[in-house]
This record gives sequence, C-alpha cells and structure tokens, in this order.
Amino acid sequence: MARVQVMVSLSDGADTNSTVSGLKSAGLSVEQVHAELGVISGSCDEGSVDRLRAVAGVGGVERAREVQLPKPDSSVQ
Repeated sequence: MARVQVMVSLSDGADTNSTVSGLKSAGLSVEQVHAELGVISGSCDEGSVDRLRAVAGVGGVERAREVQLPKPDSSVQ
C-alpha cells in the first residue's frame, strides 16, 4: 500500500504525548512533533488515515501537499 505524508492537528486541550502514542499505535511513523503549534507530521499507509482521525486528541488529519515555486527567471515572475 502507498505511503502518504500527513499533518495531524491536535484538538484543544489534547495531551501531546498520549496523542502521539495513540497515533503511533494507529500506524503513523512520527517525523516531527510541534507541541507548541499542536501539529504532528509523519507518514502512514493510505489505509491508516481514517484510523488516525479516530485517535483521542486528534482534531484533524490532512495529507501533506508539495508546492514548488517557479524559478526566478521564469516568465511567471
């Protein structure tokens, strides 16, 4: 199954450590935890995304997106 990059936002008042533990159990490979922002990033199998949403303390799960700006000498600039 394909791996996807995700950003997880914590719900208000969620305990970061227990939420991270629950996310790992649900299949998230945690890459970064930004407790002060309430955001956790990582990757998981495509089929695990719904399980991540069900973890206590999770406010939302979004697939990460890639953005690429045009080169400075591009006609778009």
